[in-house]
Amino acid sequence: MSETPSAGQVPPGHYRASDGNVYPIPPGQYLASDGRLYPQPATPAAPGSAGFAAPAPGAGAPATAAWQWTPASGMLLAGAAVTVLGSVLPWATVEAGFESEQVNGTDGDGVLTIILAIAALAFGIPGLLKRSKGLLITALVATILIVVIALADIGDVSSVAEEVGFGVEATVGVGLWLVLVGGIVAMIGAIMAVRNRNRA
Repeated sequence: MSETPSAGQVPPGHYRASDGNVYPIPPGQYLASDGRLYPQPATPAAPGSAGFAAPAPGAGAPATAAWQWTPASGMLLAGAAVTVLGSVLPWATVEAGFESEQVNGTDGDGVLTIILAIAALAFGIPGLLKRSKGLLITALVATILIVVIALADIGDVSSVAEEVGFGVEATVGVGLWLVLVGGIVAMIGAIMAVRNRNRA
């Protein structure tokens, strides 16, 4: 239904048609500056409306796997723990006649094997969570060094008696054997982790 306001006056929400009458602006249209009606431009859908898709939580963030207890992760952690324990226990017992003396791991290379065990965990755990080959290889190198140090020190203990002479006996302590076993177990776990990463 048209309205006939006073000359020159057009109420808000209305327009003057070519016949001179004033009409309400139809829904979905707007009045342009040239005096013509045009379809209302589409507007972006508001959050929560049918046409709006909210981004999934964490979208765009780097993928991080949840922690899983697998043979690889279990052996890496257990081997590193055994290495630290063995590093603070006796590495050798030297007996000369009625005298006996124990040499603890922290008196020598035990400090280094502790650092390497911590490094294996510091690189291995993030490597397992992020499935990072580089971090896992670094952890593997640390475990290999533990095994090399343990084998070298076992050889040194065995040669002490021969160097000192008659009446002196030197035996490898329980701590050094634990370091060797722990290093081997951690190394196998790291190898398995790297292989699993290659297959992913």
